[in-house]
Amino acid sequence: MRLLAFITVSFWGFALFTDVGAESFDECPSSAYLIQGSNAQMYGVNLATGFYQGLSDDLGTTSKINAIGFNIHDQYIYGYGSGWRSLIRIDRHFQASPITTTNTPDTNFYVGDVSLTHNRYYAYRPGASYGLYYVDLDPNADAYLRYQRVVDGHTLNLAIYDFAFHPSQNALYSVDRNGFLTSIDPDTGDFTRINNVGESGTFGAVYFDSSEYFYISRNSDGYIFRIDLKAESPSAEFFAFGPHSNNNDGARCAISDIISEEDSVDFGNAPASYGSDIESNGARHEISDHLYLGSSIGGEDDGIEFVTNIEPGLNAVVVADVEGAGVINAWADWNQNGTFEESELFVDDKPASSGSNFILIEVPSNAIAGETWVRFRYSSLANIGANGGVSDGEVEDSLIDVVESGSSVMHYPSKKGFVTVAFEDNWPELGDYDMNDVVMALQTSQYSNSEQDVIRYEIHGQLLALGGGYHNGFAIQLDGISSASIDQSGSELFINGIKTEFVSLEDNAPFEDAVFIISNDLKSAVSVESGCTFYRTEMGCEQLETNTEFSFDLLVTLQVPIDISLAPKGVLNPFIFASPGLYHGDTFETAPGRSLEIHLKNKGVSARFNTDFWGLSEDRSNQSGLSFLTENGLPWALEIPGLWSHPVERRDLLQAYPKFQQFVESNAAASKDWYLNTSSNSEHIIDNNLE
Repeated sequence: MRLLAFITVSFWGFALFTDVGAESFDECPSSAYLIQGSNAQMYGVNLATGFYQGLSDDLGTTSKINAIGFNIHDQYIYGYGSGWRSLIRIDRHFQASPITTTNTPDTNFYVGDVSLTHNRYYAYRPGASYGLYYVDLDPNADAYLRYQRVVDGHTLNLAIYDFAFHPSQNALYSVDRNGFLTSIDPDTGDFTRINNVGESGTFGAVYFDSSEYFYISRNSDGYIFRIDLKAESPSAEFFAFGPHSNNNDGARCAISDIISEEDSVDFGNAPASYGSDIESNGARHEISDHLYLGSSIGGEDDGIEFVTNIEPGLNAVVVADVEGAGVINAWADWNQNGTFEESELFVDDKPASSGSNFILIEVPSNAIAGETWVRFRYSSLANIGANGGVSDGEVEDSLIDVVESGSSVMHYPSKKGFVTVAFEDNWPELGDYDMNDVVMALQTSQYSNSEQDVIRYEIHGQLLALGGGYHNGFAIQLDGISSASIDQSGSELFINGIKTEFVSLEDNAPFEDAVFIISNDLKSAVSVESGCTFYRTEMGCEQLETNTEFSFDLLVTLQVPIDISLAPKGVLNPFIFASPGLYHGDTFETAPGRSLEIHLKNKGVSARFNTDFWGLSEDRSNQSGLSFLTENGLPWALEIPGLWSHPVERRDLLQAYPKFQQFVESNAAASKDWYLNTSSNSEHIIDNNLE
């Protein structure tokens, strides 16, 4: 008799799935699923951004579908179809099929989910005649496809509109219309009201993710809130702007991450305290091809530029380059407390359209001078906050300098631009003259006070290439500024964003030019791909994805300010030197170490340079101002605008850039574009994306 009953149930299970083309989902998806409308329509929702798109407007029924849940046991969505008055299953093509069940309650369900612990569908409706039910979906279960009531709806009487299974607990969670968070034991029907989460309404779609966050979506406005159940007093935190409807019901694979590798989401890049990742509910936008900041979709931060000084109590001008019509909102951490506060909103729903948009802003009189972060968000949505998800547009975070009244800052070559310095380390011999032994991108900012005295420098560098066989260090010299003028306690060096333990000021005589050692051996700071000999100087060894393998930020504070007319400007005086204790060519009887320096043309050397090296081999330097030049005027180091595409290893500079010879011979009067990619033999250069 028991065998006969099993056969009968299996027959009904087979009858359910007469559509042999019905296929399960391939995997546990990160998207949430939302059904809306009296004629059921299926949407996919990215809970991180609120972006949603229609998946099907024809699920095979002209009636409502409610109480849906994703089943991790067979990768289908289950729910209740009011047109069939039946349990239904939805396949990967978003087609619903009715399921024949037994002991079926005579009612429609609008609250439901599928257990992660058991292969069971759960449905709920309040009222003494109804309650909490489950249906076994496992064909091997004794009560396969038979409704079993756990508790009646008078004992479990909740004003809820959806619930969801916790990914690791065998418990259902919901938030009622008054905002009370409730957990339900699916085995007994016992429930616990945890606390009020601070938001009320009809939450017709609720979900979990693999990090055990609970998400609730409000029907009336589509707002998605996130609740951290691990908090001492869980509260509803606004998370994203989602779709709204009078009829919502949601389902999601609760063991998947909220963002997958396939999702296109743009985050801010300010430090974590400002909210820059999903864990901190950071600012994020669904990347779109019709609305963004800057010159490209999801590109580098290039959409916002402050064109005037940012001075407390005065107006400043910002240019926002955008694509598409939308609104701009912006916040600045004026009090430098590491967060964007509501009161720090300084651009409020400013309409913008494709092209350059000029914005006049008022800098608060109490803004603290110094470096701080700003956040710009561009979207079609108005009234968004500094954090949370938005379904289109882009976010751009930037460091700005709030200067003291009457003070100023000069950026070289510009606030967001770089120059390239390139060195040939065979000096005093020309060697292969491929000018790629050390290639560094540099940017300098010079800060002055109201008396027009320079008080601080900030130098940012990024290693682009490291060729040649010798080991070289890298340093910055401040010509005309003595070591005694440096405030060491106010000076810092960061390597790859990490602050070094000690400032790198070289221990020179107090009144010698200050020298900061960035690295004693650059080769030890980078890795080389397998099969390659050098760092980014050989074809096939470009390592473009590791372009930031070595970067530095040097912050120099002067305790003795210097008149701006006397202070070093521009790229300052970067140089390379022989790594101590290591061979550096047959020209030198012993390892020259720190006494061997290679500078840009006609730049001064430090006190540690050995002047006996002047004039060796092909060098024609002298001590009256001409230095690091050959008899024909060829230098051993170059400063080049932008991110220069340097020659391939052992390709002579003149072979890679033929116009360079005319540039040198004309004393820089002709062929001024010699360094551009368009002037090169492209097969002889490593492209650093110079326009």
